[in-house]
Amino acid sequence: MPANDPGDKDGDERPLMSEPQLRFLKYSVITMGVMLFVGFLIIIGRIIYLIANAPPTPPTEAAISTLVRDARLPLPAGAAVRHVSLSGNRLAVHYDTPGESAIVVLDLTTGSVVSKVVVAPGK
Repeated sequence: MPANDPGDKDGDERPLMSEPQLRFLKYSVITMGVMLFVGFLIIIGRIIYLIANAPPTPPTEAAISTLVRDARLPLPAGAAVRHVSLSGNRLAVHYDTPGESAIVVLDLTTGSVVSKVVVAPGK
């Protein structure tokens, strides 16, 4: 029978582990617990980071169907479009004419011009 069996009647019971072994086991369990805790914190932090920095979702079919199909933007004669930018349901058109440079913002749900900004040279 093993030395630490409860049925042992000899009276020479030895502990299962010596003091250094028990101390090493205690430190190992504490270290592994801390590593698990830090690992969970890192995973939770990564999830929060990915949620906060998620790319914008593309517009749904219902949102696209509310847009005007044939919107017209009246530009002056001789205008040359330099840049077009889309943000949500707004379209910004930057154009140049021999007399001026301007940016026109068009609402795509109504088809109307929201604003016009004339870009004037600085003095």
